[in-house]
Amino acid sequence: MIGFVLAAISLLSMGIITYVFPHLGTWLNNNGVVQMDLFLLVFFVIILLAVQGLLLFGFPLYYAQDKKTHMTGFQILIYTLMWMVGLVLLCALIMVELYKQDTYTLDELSPSSTVEVSE
Repeated sequence: MIGFVLAAISLLSMGIITYVFPHLGTWLNNNGVVQMDLFLLVFFVIILLAVQGLLLFGFPLYYAQDKKTHMTGFQILIYTLMWMVGLVLLCALIMVELYKQDTYTLDELSPSSTVEVSE
């Protein structure tokens, strides 16, 4: 039963991570920040692998007989993940404020909106 629960949580975490990644990238690109694309790709892969490791190895080790030593590593990984996510979100907000650009629609750029010069 515990394997099924861990598998379900694992699939749910993958779904959440793969849902958030493109939306964060789109939000950054819409605000003119294209410098973080490769960084975010690597970051979300690392987050995915860390969460999978936490689920598949952290919880079983927590329920092992020697709970104290494994719980310390478990807590370190959880705190590290929280700090990583927090710092990346802070970095994304700062980058949007620094590199924010005005966006234009195709209607604003069409030739009909320009002033015609008569000869």
